[in-house]
Amino acid sequence: MKKLNIALAFLIIFTATAFAGNSNDLDNKLQMATNGYIKALKSENPGIRNSALHQITVLKAKYPNYDLKRVENQVKKVCKNDSELLIRINANITYRYLTNLDMTGKINPETNDPKTFFKDLYGQVSNIEKIY
Repeated sequence: MKKLNIALAFLIIFTATAFAGNSNDLDNKLQMATNGYIKALKSENPGIRNSALHQITVLKAKYPNYDLKRVENQVKKVCKNDSELLIRINANITYRYLTNLDMTGKINPETNDPKTFFKDLYGQVSNIEKIY
């Protein structure tokens, strides 16, 4: 199981840095990244799941028009079923980030460490909830 977790961690690191090239190559890399993130969200390691949630937001920030429906569906499952409370909370606000285009431009996930990013994102979600 440790080998699988290590492999998933390397896959996340590889896919997070592999977004360059022509359009077709870019589509293939984005598809590979989304597949890796979906697998990482199913990992037994909470750190890998949390890191995947953060990297998904980085992907959304870089490519706001890329269709992440499959990832959104998996994040929604994590929101409901994850055994760790913190992961469920982060998954809920990640889902909100993915489905609300206004939030994508307000917080840049690349400039913050995951802990700070999720804290800022929670603040943005709280502000949106107050408006409605």
